[in-house]
Amino acid sequence: MKPYLPALLAVASATALSAPARAVAPAQGAPLRIMPIGDSRVAGNPPSHESYRYDLWQGLRAGGWSFDFVGPRFDDSTYPGADDALMDRDHFGIGGMRAQIMRTLLPATLATMEAPDVALIGIGGNDLKSMPPRPVAFVVNDVVAMIDALQAANPSVTIFLELIAPGRSDLSAMGDLGSRHEAFITALAPVAGQETTSTSIVTLVDIADGWSDAFMADQTHYNGVGAALVASRYLQALEAHFGPGGDGPASIGTPYCSTAPNSTGERSTLRATGLLSVAVNDVTLEATSLPPGVFGLFLVSRTQGFVPNAGGSVGNLCLGGAIGRYALPGQILDSGPSGTIAFPLDLTRTPQFGGLVAVEPGDTWSYQVWHRDVVGSAQASNTSQGLEISYR
Repeated sequence: MKPYLPALLAVASATALSAPARAVAPAQGAPLRIMPIGDSRVAGNPPSHESYRYDLWQGLRAGGWSFDFVGPRFDDSTYPGADDALMDRDHFGIGGMRAQIMRTLLPATLATMEAPDVALIGIGGNDLKSMPPRPVAFVVNDVVAMIDALQAANPSVTIFLELIAPGRSDLSAMGDLGSRHEAFITALAPVAGQETTSTSIVTLVDIADGWSDAFMADQTHYNGVGAALVASRYLQALEAHFGPGGDGPASIGTPYCSTAPNSTGERSTLRATGLLSVAVNDVTLEATSLPPGVFGLFLVSRTQGFVPNAGGSVGNLCLGGAIGRYALPGQILDSGPSGTIAFPLDLTRTPQFGGLVAVEPGDTWSYQVWHRDVVGSAQASNTSQGLEISYR
């Protein structure tokens, strides 16, 4: 049976192709395998200088995460205040390590172990201060090779890539090291979008922003305050991707507009999960509290509106202007026994008048679900509330 679609929906007939698959999460119940990768800032050497790993381990434990630090290196340092638990000491940080060398070590190391679900890459400082200086473009290529190796070992790996902190100001002032550091993080920034695939997301973690000498134990390494700051930025990035506690991604977007209860007595709701970054292209819409076993259609517009009982619907149309609809075969979905429909967006192909358009950074789009319903014995339709998403 074809879905019941009021005549109002005919105003926009643009269609979109199926969206790409989202990144695959680890098996349900399995701990998240996290590999910190890098140089002495990852390895640490307390009390001389600190690694962020200890503070990140504490933050993840406090947040209820199920996780396991992995890697071929073992940290035998003493960490006081570990809450009577043995710190997870596995990692892949090596003092003095360059990206130039790590790119050759990583594939062989990954071949000897179960690949990580998550990689935290912080490297490049030793390459920048090498003598003779290694060209910045070469260092960026080395980092890209590391990402490629991780994705080859696990096509669904999630990678967090540091824009590394500079050295202490007296070190940065030596020669052209300060300008080389700035050139490196500038050149590295686009790598996340370029290396992200349909199943493997690469996300930047900006450690350099707001960095100061107060966070340094010496010219190169973190003190306790600096290590805690780095850990907090990693924790924020992990929570943004996996949700608090790693229990699932947090909702994005802002609900607006009201709608009428459907035949279940509930109001149909719309939420979104994923990342707001256009470059990552990872947003999924999820409609819940629909009647079971009904068809639903996702609508999109740059403009919000409010039309009660639009097109004879029991619900309200919360969109205005040019309303696009996702209506290709396979895009009109059945709510099934749970009354839920999930739809991954392709931000490069948003239906509008005249064809498909790409979402741009800074754009705000609004979404809604129009779904089939029953009033008494009559076939009717209803809607979810609207959802506004501002992209970056």
